Amino acid sequence: MLKPNQIKGVVFDFDGTLVDSDPIHYSVWTLLLKRLGRNFTKEDFAEFAGKQVSFIADYIIKKYKLKITKEELIREKREITLDYFRKKPPKFMPYAKEALVFFSRRGFKLGVATGNLKEVVINILKKGGLNDFFSVIVDGWDVARGKPYPDTYLLAAQKLGLEPRRCLAIEDTQYGVESAKAAGFYTFAIPNGVSSLQDFSKADKVFSSLKELILKIQKDNLIKL
Repeated sequence: MLKPNQIKGVVFDFDGTLVDSDPIHYSVWTLLLKRLGRNFTKEDFAEFAGKQVSFIADYIIKKYKLKITKEELIREKREITLDYFRKKPPKFMPYAKEALVFFSRRGFKLGVATGNLKEVVINILKKGGLNDFFSVIVDGWDVARGKPYPDTYLLAAQKLGLEPRRCLAIEDTQYGVESAKAAGFYTFAIPNGVSSLQDFSKADKVFSSLKELILKIQKDNLIKL
């Protein structure tokens, strides 16, 4: 049984957790589906938010009856995503920098486990002056199976040099939580507007914001500092 005082590393999800990028991903899928003669819905986006792009591609091809291969859809999504993020990088979530400072000053190893493209993540972190906080960044292309499978988090723990049970994951979606819990991480969730209706019953704790998460850690000794 995982004990909070064993935590030595903190691994953050990226989209919706550290950066407010869900509107960009929604716009990308909307544009891509429009090119293919389909109308993409916000309900669809909310349904798969947090899953790796390979799972999303399967879902979209089946639902919209697209005559395109999974590989082609993923490639086009990648190209449009890179273009969007280059032109207008998203803003960081409130209290993101303060949370990174909080954990790093207390000696925790920090990492990112994301379904986004690593080059996008690194570029945004560098522009925000936050790249140096992280020693590890793992994306969905580093593993055979992305979220909700545990592979992304397992690799992040391995690269941090820590057992999964000594790591805390901070996620914003049900599928991210399921990924982290399956990997053996202690897991905190911060649902956002897109994921708020998802099932977070597997999370160890649920918070309304990064600020509340940090304040609760300090007040209630949720992990050993």
